[in-house]
Amino acid sequence: MVVAYRLSAMTVFLLRSLGLVKVPYFSQPNLLVGRGLVPEFFQEAVSGAALGAALLQEIENPLHVSELAREFRTVHEVLRRGGAERAAGAILELVQ
Repeated sequence: MVVAYRLSAMTVFLLRSLGLVKVPYFSQPNLLVGRGLVPEFFQEAVSGAALGAALLQEIENPLHVSELAREFRTVHEVLRRGGAERAAGAILELVQ
C-alpha cells in the first residue's frame, strides 16, 4: 500500500499557511497505528516514478507485507469492537 494525495493549489496554500494540519500522518492506516506504516506522498512528492518505486519496494519486501497484514488485522479487531452484536442487541431492546 502506498498513499498519495494531490489537492488544489489553493487548498494546499491554505492548509500550509494557516497551519491547519496538525497530525504527523494523513493516511488512515498510519493515523490508526500511530506510525509510518505505509509510505505517504503529498502534493509535490506525488509522481508516477515516486509511487512506482515505493510500491515496488513494498512488494519486494515480504516481511513488510506480513507486517502490514498483521497490523491491518489488529486494527480491524480493535475498531470492530463487537459492533454487529451491539447493534443487534440495541434493536432487540427496541422491539421487546
